Amino acid sequence: MPDFAGRKMNDVLAASLVGSALGLFDDFLDGAAPAPVFNNFKFPTNSMLSSTLLAHSPFVLGFVVRPPGATHFGSLGDGTGRKQVLIYKLLMMGSATILIGCVPTYATIGTWAPVLLFALRRTQGFARGAEFADASSSQPKTVVAGDQAQAIGSARVS
Repeated sequence: MPDFAGRKMNDVLAASLVGSALGLFDDFLDGAAPAPVFNNFKFPTNSMLSSTLLAHSPFVLGFVVRPPGATHFGSLGDGTGRKQVLIYKLLMMGSATILIGCVPTYATIGTWAPVLLFALRRTQGFARGAEFADASSSQPKTVVAGDQAQAIGSARVS
């Protein structure tokens, strides 16, 4: 008889690894893009220091809203099911990421450029917080007894 439990754990861990790797890549891009891109195009350039600080603030905001996102989507996943929450958060995060790339420059729409960037980054961070809540609660449920600690640890390490 094949060992489906071991295969299932490997599939869950691989999916977690891919999701976390994409999330870390997104964080890397959000941390690297503000300095050369956002401060020149999305914010007023009166002062280089102020525009650079303003360019990094959406990145910080994305991290600040993760715990509320994890709390909200964690309880929502308990009530409605993890699959529906997964689909919703992926749509939320994906659409926010695409729309961030579509935000016009400060020269085109003025103050609305940073406002839209802040709103979309907040939405993206809120959905990203749900990923950790979902991974750390669903991984232990899908592995064989005795491997829960490894699954919980891999949710954060991968």
